[in-house]
Amino acid sequence: MRLRRMPRQFDREAGRRHSESSEATLAAYEAAAPALCAQYEAAAEPALAGLYSRWIAPGSAVLELGCGSGRDARWLAARGARVLATDGSSAMLQAAEALAKSERSLSQNRLRFRSLPLPPSSIERAALAEQLGISSDAPAFQSILAVALLQHLDDDALYRTALLIDVLSSDDTTLIASIPIDHPGASSDPYGRRYFSRAADAYVALFERLGFEEVHRESTARAGIKGRECVWTTFVMVKRSARGAARTNITGLLESDQKTATYKFALLRALCDVNIASPGRARYIGSASGVGHEAVAIPFSLVVERVIEYYWSIARMRSTSAGREPPRQISGGRPLAFEASLRALMTAYMGDWHALRRDFYAGKFAESLDAEKAALLTTLADDVAKTLRKGPVYYSGNSLGDTALEGTHNRLFAVTGFNTKKTALTPSGMAERYGELTLPAALWRELNVCAPFAADAVLLRWAQRAKRMSDLAGIGYTLGEIVDGMLPASSERDVKIARDVYFEGIRTQETRCVWTGGRLTKTFAVDHLLPWSRTHSNDLWNLVPASVLANQKKSDLLPSVRLMDRSASRIISAWRLIDRSKYRLLFRAQAESALLSRALPETHWETPLFDTVLRTTDEVARQFAASRWDGLTAGIDRRLPL
Repeated sequence: MRLRRMPRQFDREAGRRHSESSEATLAAYEAAAPALCAQYEAAAEPALAGLYSRWIAPGSAVLELGCGSGRDARWLAARGARVLATDGSSAMLQAAEALAKSERSLSQNRLRFRSLPLPPSSIERAALAEQLGISSDAPAFQSILAVALLQHLDDDALYRTALLIDVLSSDDTTLIASIPIDHPGASSDPYGRRYFSRAADAYVALFERLGFEEVHRESTARAGIKGRECVWTTFVMVKRSARGAARTNITGLLESDQKTATYKFALLRALCDVNIASPGRARYIGSASGVGHEAVAIPFSLVVERVIEYYWSIARMRSTSAGREPPRQISGGRPLAFEASLRALMTAYMGDWHALRRDFYAGKFAESLDAEKAALLTTLADDVAKTLRKGPVYYSGNSLGDTALEGTHNRLFAVTGFNTKKTALTPSGMAERYGELTLPAALWRELNVCAPFAADAVLLRWAQRAKRMSDLAGIGYTLGEIVDGMLPASSERDVKIARDVYFEGIRTQETRCVWTGGRLTKTFAVDHLLPWSRTHSNDLWNLVPASVLANQKKSDLLPSVRLMDRSASRIISAWRLIDRSKYRLLFRAQAESALLSRALPETHWETPLFDTVLRTTDEVARQFAASRWDGLTAGIDRRLPL
């Protein structure tokens, strides 16, 4: 550790006292500079020369913290890097500059030395730039080195040093840090330096919170001076501010913006649900799309459909809550913007959401079998789409600063291709009518990791907001009642449709257990390929025949890729039974809407559908970090670890 001696007094700018451990370590480097420099210079080249060659390109601007004798800095400068080497010890800096004077790298102005005590007294860029002799508006460093340094910092000093690294870096800045994992500590150090023992993951976790992503890690065998042997771990991290911003946005959207309505919660919950259940519907459109950064587009109709379902479930609570009004969704006693159209369609379907969804996906509206209900659905979907566009799509993210889309009033979201002149009587028609919702690709990628947990958080926050507004209106609900009413309910009717089709297949000996291949009897089970608890999908493509034992053993587990491959022919055979039944249009429309960005072909549709389902199953399992089920052998349950 290279720290400049500072008086033991209160530092007004930093607002803290420098610790005794920092002073002791500084004193050690000052006193032992000649011996330590000789020790460092004994090696012909840096121990991390291979990593430097891989991660630091010639011409890169490099900041080294705690440069010591300057050995690594000289090596990098000699290979074309522009290095600013810093240290807090004046004795170490003087020795480093003396060693560098005779080398060409210094004369070519590729190597400079500056004093930089750690922890820094300020983490403001302007103050740091002045201290380092660089322009305050100079580009950030492309690489930052902290080799054999961080282990000397106590927790407070380490955090302030991490903030310094954050301030002096930008997107794609590479941080290379090397620390001893099991160093015996100060008791065995002949120079009196202090050490703080931490696991490598403790350092990685700290920098991850600042937007860095670990991309490489390696450890040495136990090595060092006799009696002080230890394992050195080196990790390479790359600054990914977009990913950090995505995490901030997910949380920030729950905390920021107006809190007078629940539409924002509905939008975020829908994004989570689409991400989990329909990952294949995301379209990465890149920065060339005109939104100013990498973006993802999803069918806005998938969001609209889910939002209708959410508020439908809440409105149904009137019929199950002893005549009470449903939980309030807008403050001040105001109705939902689509209250009237929602009530009208609910009345037409007697509150049965699943019946509406079956009619819509089965193409009944397109066949003009019920023009009145079709008109009611179109009106409601239009009202919901317009409410989302004018509300959370437009306003969400306004308070989150430079993480949002450029040129769109700091908006995270935008809707493109919205055209109510197009028909909305089928799932594909609705997708064309409402266009696409675009959002930052980094936010979508973050949802790829955290959507299951974010969905739960959104649901709870939504229920808490609804309870507060209901309490103010004198409508008494417990939080549990509201959460329970907002959870999706499975439809036994949908399961019965699949059961009826497969029962006919049993009579003709075409239906077998998809997991074992065994013959089925009339007591067979209908199993969800993707468990209901994960995706809330009762779509016909997700319902397959299985033995009662296999269904019980599989339970809420997801099948392994190996099991899916072994069962492919039986799964496809089950689908063919449905495709030949009167539910063909329903089956195809559900598969196309949830899984595919295109229509199923009339023939040879089985393989592309199976491949998409296999991929979706695997992605859902990884997203939930779920154990996998590998099937049954002679009645033995086989499970794979996470």
